[in-house]
Amino acid sequence: MADVSVRLPADGGAEVVLNLSVLQAMRLIESITSRVADVVAAPGRAGTGAR
Repeated sequence: MADVSVRLPADGGAEVVLNLSVLQAMRLIESITSRVADVVAAPGRAGTGAR
């Protein structure tokens, strides 16, 4: 049995369920946060202007 279940919504009301160990879940979170940081830090991103 998995330690962590991650549910991701998909089209048409379906969902993708990932059953992960704690280590796999931590790696997934690290990967996502790293990618988000790269996108946020990228110069010239559309939609980033004075508020």
